[in-house]
Amino acid sequence: MNKISVIIPMYNSQDYIGQCLRSVISQTYRNLEVLVIDDGSTDKSVEICQSYCQKDKRIRLLLQEHGGVSVARNRGLDTAKGAYLFFLDSDDMIHPLLLEEMARHMGQSGTKLVFCKYMRLEEGRMGEVFHKLSAPLAKQDEGKWEAAEVGMGNSKFYKRHSGELLGIGGKLIEKERIGELRFDKSIKRGEDTFFLHELFSEKLWVGYFHHSWYYCRIRPDSLSHSSQIEGEHYIETYTRIRNIELERNWFDFALIWENTLFYLLKEDFTEARKKKEKKKCLSIKKRVIVEQKLSIYKRLPVITRLGIWSCFYCHPLYKLRIIPIYREVKRRIAIDRNIGK
Repeated sequence: MNKISVIIPMYNSQDYIGQCLRSVISQTYRNLEVLVIDDGSTDKSVEICQSYCQKDKRIRLLLQEHGGVSVARNRGLDTAKGAYLFFLDSDDMIHPLLLEEMARHMGQSGTKLVFCKYMRLEEGRMGEVFHKLSAPLAKQDEGKWEAAEVGMGNSKFYKRHSGELLGIGGKLIEKERIGELRFDKSIKRGEDTFFLHELFSEKLWVGYFHHSWYYCRIRPDSLSHSSQIEGEHYIETYTRIRNIELERNWFDFALIWENTLFYLLKEDFTEARKKKEKKKCLSIKKRVIVEQKLSIYKRLPVITRLGIWSCFYCHPLYKLRIIPIYREVKRRIAIDRNIGK
């Protein structure tokens, strides 16, 4: 049984870290090393973790001055002894059978990275779900995996699961495949997206588990759920990735990131209009004009470009007609995916 190193970066998570750790030490897969890297917390997070360290010797608390989540994760990578590495955010939690199921699949299939669906829950529902996580894996649920070799010809797989593949949380990865790759400390937001993109640049066999066994906490003060910060900083990360794909002439992947980039620009623009931030709206429109001159933009589907045009140049039409269409498309896609399980 290979050891799994669970890497948990932590910063001021006193209200959540206990629940997070309980979901880890409750795993049916017992050969664990739990690395909590405290990034200079100023609340009681450290004290809470120390109490868990005394209860379970598999938990190790590493302290450092505040340097950011990339520094914390990199320290976890440098310290980890396990053959497999699992990433978990300090305000999230996991199903008690998740690591066992992931390790089983990796051992049988030869995949090097596996992940599952996310379930995003509001603050009040996390506690409710936590108490229901003791249900065993139903026999009819076994084997609900999807596999693909991520590379130039697998953009469809990447696009299909882009929601989960944008973040590092919930990924079980063979340590040997990571090698010397580390999180880029210069990236303000989206450092995990860039890390995964670099990892996938090498042809990598990936497995996807069709169950929502990673539970993301949605909380108002979380940077990862702030549309303003996401729009401003993730845009730069996605632009960087798109440009890398263009340099490689991997146009299928470049289009995925081009589409994602414009999604964030539209979200940012819509939010700025709502707040009547005229300067910000003008700044975003200038950025859009530059982006529209790129050859990759012309490769986007006509319907996508129509939605982009209406957002920035005829916003009332965008709100009244285009947004409802997008929502209906998303709804149908969700239905199709559930039927296909």
